[in-house]
Amino acid sequence: MLWLIGMIAAVLAVCRRIAQFGEFMKFGKIFAAAAGLSISLGIAPAAFAFGPDSYTGDVGLIAATFCPSGSFEAAGQELSIPQYNVLFSLIGTTHGGDGQRTFKLPDLRGNAPEGMRFCIVYSGIYPTRP
Repeated sequence: MLWLIGMIAAVLAVCRRIAQFGEFMKFGKIFAAAAGLSISLGIAPAAFAFGPDSYTGDVGLIAATFCPSGSFEAAGQELSIPQYNVLFSLIGTTHGGDGQRTFKLPDLRGNAPEGMRFCIVYSGIYPTRP
């Protein structure tokens, strides 16, 4: 229950910031959909997205100047396929790269609220298909 109160407080702070830029309605719809889905599925909030039970390819929003261990900032950087073949098997060349030696992560820097960043997990549990 305590995480819910913290999450609501953080969301209100972010919404105040976003409202200054006229993006409140767009962000509000996205957040409401994500919050409703996570609550209905019984999934922990994004604050817990970078734990030992994280899935490879998970993307989470974090209010820190760095991404946690086992994750990269989703900033469009080019990665080596042999070194990150598990992550490549999930996202492929959707965001760029030659598909032989390299692939790119999504660039989500312009979508994060000020002072926050999106991180993508590269070292986690491989997701299975239902």
